[in-house]
Formats: sequence, C-alpha cells, structure tokens
Amino acid sequence: MKFGYLALEGKRSLRNPRYLIFTVGMPTILFFIYVNIFPGTIEGTDKPFAAYLVPTLAALGAFFAALASTAGTAVERSTGWQRQLRLTPLSTFEYLATKVLIAMFISITPIAVICLLGRFVENVQFSAGDWAQIVLGTWLATLPFALIGLVVGQFVSAQNLPTAVNGILTLTSLLGGLLIPIAVFPDWMRNMAKALPTYWIGEIGRGPLFGNTELGMAAIVLAAWSVAAGALVVWRYQRGAERVS
Repeated sequence: MKFGYLALEGKRSLRNPRYLIFTVGMPTILFFIYVNIFPGTIEGTDKPFAAYLVPTLAALGAFFAALASTAGTAVERSTGWQRQLRLTPLSTFEYLATKVLIAMFISITPIAVICLLGRFVENVQFSAGDWAQIVLGTWLATLPFALIGLVVGQFVSAQNLPTAVNGILTLTSLLGGLLIPIAVFPDWMRNMAKALPTYWIGEIGRGPLFGNTELGMAAIVLAAWSVAAGALVVWRYQRGAERVS
C-alpha cells in the first residue's frame, strides 16, 4: 500500500469533522434520552438498561461513521479525482483498502465515547474481557459497513448521495434493531432483521449480556456481507478503470 496516500487520506479525514459530529453526537444524545426513558433493568438480568444501550449505540455510531465515510467516494467520482488516481501507480486494492482503513479509524471514536459514557456516567459494569469484546468486536464488525459504503459511493451520484446515505442509515438502523429493540417487532420483522448486518454488529457487543450464544452466526453473516460488498465494489471500480483506459 502507498503509505503516502494513506497519510493523505488520514489528514483529510481529520480536517473534516462533520462525520464525527454526526456519528458521535447522535448516539450520545440517544444514550441520554434512552437512559432516562428506561431507567430499569434488562428483562431477565440484573443489569441496568444502560448496559444494553452501550453496545447498541456504540454499534450505531460505528456503523454510521464507517458507511458515511466511504460513501463519500461518490464525490471523488463526480470531481474526477478517481479518474486521476487511476492514472497513477496506485492499485485498485490500495485505493479501496485505504478507504476502508480510514473508515475504521474514524469508527473507533463513537465506540470509545459511548463506552466511556456508559462506564463513568451511568456506572455500567462489565468485566475487562466483556469491555474488550464490546470495543474490539464492534470495531472489527464495522468492516462490512465500510465496504457497503464503497458500493454506495461507486453507484450513487454526488447529488443523490445525502439522500441515499441517510435513507440507508435510517432504514437499516430501524430494521436492524439499533434504534428500536427487535423484541417489539412481529416475527416476520425479526427474521428480516437477522438478515441485516446492523443486527449482528449490535449482537456482537450485546453478547456478554446474553451468554454470547450468537457470536458464530454474527461472524458468518458479517463475513458474507463483507465478501459480497467487497466483490461488488471491486467489479464496479475496475469497470470504471476500463472506461478510462
């Protein structure tokens, strides 16, 4: 990988804080709203409801950050920046991998903020191993969302990007149980939720609360989404390169 390009992209992301304002601000606001609406414990456990909110809203922020970051490649397409990069020695893998790495770098911030709020403001108690699973597991699970964002960026125009991104974020957050617990859904909606990666990124973080019974399935579903999105974005990007050559 061209580390100069990676450094350039990293600096660009740090100079553009709007992603962090949105991806940290929204989960933080929701966290404080929900802990006041639901002050009790999780049904069947002695854990406060805040312990459910921490991994769920950390996943929400990370998902938002990863997808919105890489979807911004639509702007690079519209300005001709991608076309210029195709004329450089930068390979397809290096370009796309850099975008994914930067997206995951950005996504660690909302995870850290929500976990710190849960621990030190709401006094949520987890073991060190459980905290590691919530933080590292959720962070690693952002990979398919970074790739999905790249797919969006390669297919959607810059003009339609805000509508597409906001629609995807809102719809999949709702249906995947990151804004509303799927326990309130009818059976058919629960089955739909379990086909979405947004449900499984939340389940990885919530695993310590419910015995980690679905970690294997979470890994399978998220890996399947990663492979499918990765293959689609490589095909689309290389198709664009053929038009340039």
